Amino acid sequence: MNKSIPIVAVIACLALVAGGGTGMYLLRDRLFTDPKPASDRAAYNAMVDRLGGDEPAVRDELNELICTASAPLEATDRVRRRSLTRDCLDPGMLLDIEHVWAFVGAAARGEADPYHFVAPDQRARLIELAGERPSPEEVLGVRRALARIGAEFDVMRQPPDWTVTVEGEPVAMPFLDLLR
Repeated sequence: MNKSIPIVAVIACLALVAGGGTGMYLLRDRLFTDPKPASDRAAYNAMVDRLGGDEPAVRDELNELICTASAPLEATDRVRRRSLTRDCLDPGMLLDIEHVWAFVGAAARGEADPYHFVAPDQRARLIELAGERPSPEEVLGVRRALARIGAEFDVMRQPPDWTVTVEGEPVAMPFLDLLR
């Protein structure tokens, strides 16, 4: 009686492993493939056609939007966003990000939220500047202008560099002479 218990346990473990492997084999297409392979590319192509047909420009804009997005992202989307390069040449990498895919699907239908990539707390400020339903171009323009202003303030925050030396004759400054 005692000798049959280990044999039954081994057989049960092997049956469990074989059953799990068979289940994984049968469900591999559902578990390990993207549920949107055909429709995502069609939606992307429809959005590109709707925006004028310049695919590299649309891809670059999407890359910039997701890389500078302040909207809350899922953990998998944050990981995929970090793997993007500055010049993303494969739109499939962008479409693998669920946040981008949701925007592309809505844009293909003409229902895209212009503030899709903006955090809720910043959304109210952008609505004040660009309005409730601006075009995507207006939102991009406002975002770029705000980014330029932010970069200029960043330059002003740098500590001063006092190592400047003036060589040669001093420049004539008649206005300062007048004040003196």
